[in-house]
Amino acid sequence: MLQEMPRPRPVRLSRRGKINLTVAMTGVAGFAVITGAGAYRRIAAAGSVAVLSRADWIWLAFVFVLTWIPFFTWKNVRRQKDLMAHGEVALARVLRRMGDRSSPTIQYEFEDAQGQKASGMASDTTRSLYDGMSVVVFYDAQNPRRHAAQCECFCEVVLPGRE
Repeated sequence: MLQEMPRPRPVRLSRRGKINLTVAMTGVAGFAVITGAGAYRRIAAAGSVAVLSRADWIWLAFVFVLTWIPFFTWKNVRRQKDLMAHGEVALARVLRRMGDRSSPTIQYEFEDAQGQKASGMASDTTRSLYDGMSVVVFYDAQNPRRHAAQCECFCEVVLPGRE
């Protein structure tokens, strides 16, 4: 059914995607605000940044790096959404499942429309894929190395009649 849908396919954030993104972004923002506010209070009380210890600077650097996570996450969601809306659809075979039950990763392989094999790895957020099973993959016809397995996407294709 996905292959027959006209492009661009209607795509939206999935329920799981909304929940995961909200929790992750709220956590990052909360941690950044608390850490930044603590450093600001010490600087304001002393009137100088010299009051900050080496550990404080390391925490602030960590927070600075951490604040980039939402940017890269949103960029990844946009890439997934674009592939799901405009990309080709293939059925990939799960070659191997790795990791523990709480955060499994799968290695998969699929064949593009020209018969070339491509492979990748993805987080199995469904926690239901095992060796030999199939998973839907969306890929760029011009560059099959640019692909996304449906099991790790924060988005979903809106099927006809399910708006």
